[in-house]
Amino acid sequence: MRSTGKHQTTAAATGKKQPQQMDCSKSKELKKTQPSTFANTLVSQVQGQHAPVAAARSSEGGAGDGLAKCGKDRLVSLRFQNISLLHGDVKLLQEPNCGMNERLVAFYFAYLQHRRFKRQSQVYFMQPSLMQSLRQLSQRAMRREMCQRGLHETKFILLPLCAAPGSFNVDHEHWSLLLIARPERKLYYYDSMDNSHKQLAVALQQCLCMPLALTGFSLVVGRCLQQAHDEPHQSGIHLMCMADHVADYVLRCGYASSSLLIARDYVQGMRTVVLQHIQCMGGILPKKKRSSSEL
Repeated sequence: MRSTGKHQTTAAATGKKQPQQMDCSKSKELKKTQPSTFANTLVSQVQGQHAPVAAARSSEGGAGDGLAKCGKDRLVSLRFQNISLLHGDVKLLQEPNCGMNERLVAFYFAYLQHRRFKRQSQVYFMQPSLMQSLRQLSQRAMRREMCQRGLHETKFILLPLCAAPGSFNVDHEHWSLLLIARPERKLYYYDSMDNSHKQLAVALQQCLCMPLALTGFSLVVGRCLQQAHDEPHQSGIHLMCMADHVADYVLRCGYASSSLLIARDYVQGMRTVVLQHIQCMGGILPKKKRSSSEL
């Protein structure tokens, strides 16, 4: 009986200590394994705001700006570089009051990389999907991924940024452009809405500092054509125009500029240009609905 009592007392004592020891060990393991993600960094950098999203959010229609997503039209218009453009995506191009979603931005960046600037290895157009996947990686894994792609040595890297609704006191999704220019050791940020999303670029710069070896790089707020305040859906179109212009400029000059001289007519005609690219690549465009005046 005495030995049993001692055994019970010892077991009770150890039983009190064991949960504490397990909690401590678990917390240590969690600290070691918890990755430093884009999301954590962005939230800590932008206090008091809704968490912005760095190009891009995963949703049925993809991230985008403006009044509409891709809708329910799931027929494929074109497959290009692992990107499937749907009829609903193309309809966003056909309607002047609709914004650009993630797939449209991904398609145009892929077009620039693999068609327009196919033989230019000095410039890299980062896909929105890659930006999204990097958010789940630790700094070490992110750096390994960047090195495998050779981005730690690429002279110019163009990153599409997308802020979610509610961030930076804006009630719609918004696209902007971040350019990493190694020759000048600078990052250029171009925003068609009065640089209202600069904090997103600042947070992203700090998050990519180690993976892309950006220590000592400064952030420069560039000047670019501004969109009308009553046209929030136009930021995706501005992004496409800026990416095309920036890539052409840096490849011709060998350095970047803080000013983008883009004509308003170029922006207004960009939807037609992208639709023509889709057609030339064998894509099938959905038929436009006739307006009441045409019937």
